[in-house]
Amino acid sequence: MCCASNRSNPAGGSSANGLTADECLANGLCMNVLTYRNSAGESSTNTTYWRNQCTISDWKNNGCLNVCTKGSTPSGGSDFSSKMTSCDGTANSTTWCCGDDSSCCNTSSAITIAQKLGEHSSTSTSLLISSSTSTSLISSLTSSSTSSSSSSSQLSGGAIAGIAVGSVLGAIAFLAIIYFSFVRWKKKRIQRENEAEGLAINLRPGSRPQELENHIQTIGMRRSVTHEKATGPQDIRAELPSEPVGRTVD
Repeated sequence: MCCASNRSNPAGGSSANGLTADECLANGLCMNVLTYRNSAGESSTNTTYWRNQCTISDWKNNGCLNVCTKGSTPSGGSDFSSKMTSCDGTANSTTWCCGDDSSCCNTSSAITIAQKLGEHSSTSTSLLISSSTSTSLISSLTSSSTSSSSSSSQLSGGAIAGIAVGSVLGAIAFLAIIYFSFVRWKKKRIQRENEAEGLAINLRPGSRPQELENHIQTIGMRRSVTHEKATGPQDIRAELPSEPVGRTVD
């Protein structure tokens, strides 16, 4: 493996001075940091990672990273290099993608690189699997949560419609109760007024209640029947002499 660490423009130098020197990382990658000015005149830093050339013809040798070598045919050394992208944005990431984007990070195409060149990468692989599983689980939970939220929204809409209909029916029932109560009260009031008017007519001066009038007529008839007698001999009265009682006549 050979990084371009012998350039005169140091790592992090200005792009105005040409290419900057690479830094060799413990994981076998080369890191290049370049400072430049954008169109607005502001200073920015660009960091890139590379799997650089290998000085031997066999990529399987532990002296070189055997990653992103597809299409490479080394012969007595290789001038083939590949740009690498960190999945977590750091130089010591254990998960990488070939090229300049991170679209492979959550897929089976992601590449696992040990943090130190030559070390077994089983731990890194486990971390990758765990990360992928966690990501899938999170995606599944998010999808379920979205579906649940959608269902809750639909249920909430149905519940709101039910409440609205129930409120309208309740209002109609309440108004009906008030209406029928008013009609009943009005009928009773008219009945009481009629009864009071009839009583007032019977009790006004110069008039007698019909029951009293009938009673008086009945009593009068009984009296007339009792005092009327047929005249006969027994009814003839005798008159006494007008002389004083006890006086003797000479």
